[in-house]
Amino acid sequence: MNYKMIEVSNKEIIEIARQFNKDGALWHNHFLAVKCIYNTSGKFQVILENEQSGEVYFFNFEKQPTDTLKLLEDLFFEQNKEN
Repeated sequence: MNYKMIEVSNKEIIEIARQFNKDGALWHNHFLAVKCIYNTSGKFQVILENEQSGEVYFFNFEKQPTDTLKLLEDLFFEQNKEN
């Protein structure tokens, strides 16, 4: 699959995860710290991947995105794992 990363807002990344749950899509997320060798942005980064469609969304943060990560973790564990 050819993955294209789409930049979205903090609010949008949460709404996308909620929509994935409503659609029954399997997804996961990544958190990249500023000094992570995989992070080329120079900022904190959250990545959201739809495992079925290959959609990849990301948002860069100036400060650690603790609240966003907590919301995504809750949404991750709410998704239907039977798909």
